[in-house]
Formats: sequence, C-alpha cells, structure tokens
Amino acid sequence: MGPVAPAFQQPGGGTQYHVLSKYIPEAPQTSEEVPVSWLLQNGYLEEIEPVFLPAPKTDRDTNAHSTNNRGTSNNSTYVKPRKRQLHQHRES
Repeated sequence: MGPVAPAFQQPGGGTQYHVLSKYIPEAPQTSEEVPVSWLLQNGYLEEIEPVFLPAPKTDRDTNAHSTNNRGTSNNSTYVKPRKRQLHQHRES
C-alpha cells in the first residue's frame, strides 16, 4: 500500500494497494501480485461509474473562473472492492 504518484495527466494522491497472490490460494501463483483483471473477473473488484466532486476551496481559490474536478477525466475507469472480503494479514 502506498501513495499514487501523478501520471498521465492525473493528479495522483490516491492510495494504491498491492494484493499478494500468496493470500488468495485460488489466484494465479505465477506472480507475487494478483492482476487487477483477475480480481475483476473473479468478483474481488467491480467497476463503478466515477463520482466527480468539486475540490475543497482553499485560500488560493480567489479566481472566480477557477474550477477543479481533481484533474480527473470523464473516461476514467474506477474499481471498488466487492462484498467478497480479502483476509487481512498483518506482518510483525
């Protein structure tokens, strides 16, 4: 887990998760991490329509023409976890 860096005209700042295949026995064990495509196909994630919220106002927002939708585009695809839960593992 860690922060998402800005890339491809997107602002970054989100959280990225790494799902390790050793914690999902039915997942392909050919790589340390489970591909997002496999998680989608097997019900661990589902695609959703993005919800665009206005960015919070700051002291710098004095220009009336300034609008911000957090730099996201309308053709972005988002995924969210489904009800099927992954077991959390905490390493000491």
